[in-house]
Amino acid sequence: LQPFPALLVITIWFSMNIKNIFGMSNGTGKMQKVGQHALVNSLVQQRLLASPRGIDAMKSVDRAAFIDNRFYNRMYAYADEPAPIGHGQTISAPHMHATVLKLLDAQLKPGHRVLDVGSGSGYLVAVFAKLVLPGGCVLGLEKVPELAQRSISNIQAACPELAAEQGKGWRVEHGNALSEVTKKEDPFHAIHVGAAADELPRILVDKLANGGRMVVPVGPRYTAQRLVTIDKDMDGRVHQRDGGLLVNYVPLTRPSELEDGYAP
Repeated sequence: LQPFPALLVITIWFSMNIKNIFGMSNGTGKMQKVGQHALVNSLVQQRLLASPRGIDAMKSVDRAAFIDNRFYNRMYAYADEPAPIGHGQTISAPHMHATVLKLLDAQLKPGHRVLDVGSGSGYLVAVFAKLVLPGGCVLGLEKVPELAQRSISNIQAACPELAAEQGKGWRVEHGNALSEVTKKEDPFHAIHVGAAADELPRILVDKLANGGRMVVPVGPRYTAQRLVTIDKDMDGRVHQRDGGLLVNYVPLTRPSELEDGYAP
């Protein structure tokens, strides 16, 4: 057998099976588990994720199941980069998810309440739910109604063990976090804002429980922002810390604002 034909056969086989090799075919199954675990192990090696509970939670929620093939090739689901999910929105890069879990680690305990603003694909809603259940609750707020509905389906498909907790342990709603939509909600121990605020959103600071923490990008739109942590101590005093991490998020829009074409 000549070298070239043998190489050609191997090349054809590899191209036909590459998605299965790297666990990127449909977001589920044993090979997808391998891909997700390899991704998280890489984040751990980079010291972006350290908590055993956070590591286990992120490994248990397959990122590929939250990728929409219409907007981004699912075979690249485990690449450390943001991916478009439609309507001008993205699912954040895995290193940003890991950073958020690390910053909120002390607040993500069973029985605690979490608010995920700009919940998008629903990925972090699922991870947060893994960390605060049993007894806790996660509320995802998404301004694009189609994404809110799709994220519910994503979570149900990726984490069937969470299906029975929907409505009590976690929920995703269409709404604008800068409106009065959270007015009737009890305070949250952890708030993650997945969109850039051009100024500190006081309405969300007010929803922090004593002892709670918020992670929010703050800065001008469509340019570099700084990832800021807001802590509320047990006496209700607010402390702001800028860790110096530069990020680039889509804008956190105000009610009635037509940014990206959506004004809930």
